Amino acid sequence: MKKEEIEVTGRVFVMGHEPFTQVAIEVVDGRVFALKGEYEKELRQWQGRQLYIKGLPAGKTPQGVEAIEVKEFRVLELK
Repeated sequence: MKKEEIEVTGRVFVMGHEPFTQVAIEVVDGRVFALKGEYEKELRQWQGRQLYIKGLPAGKTPQGVEAIEVKEFRVLELK
């Protein structure tokens, strides 16, 4: 069974406390998604910026946040 792709646009931020942080995105309607996968470290540098994220559902984090395995992303807002 193939997973349905997810596309979201929102503000990227880091949630949690060291050493247990997780990069995440908050979309316009207030939902928050944890971002996982090969781009996780790169996405941290875009904190506070608007990004487009495309990926696959990756279940929930131990904190209960829905996760996305990022397959591609695009920065929409440069400061």
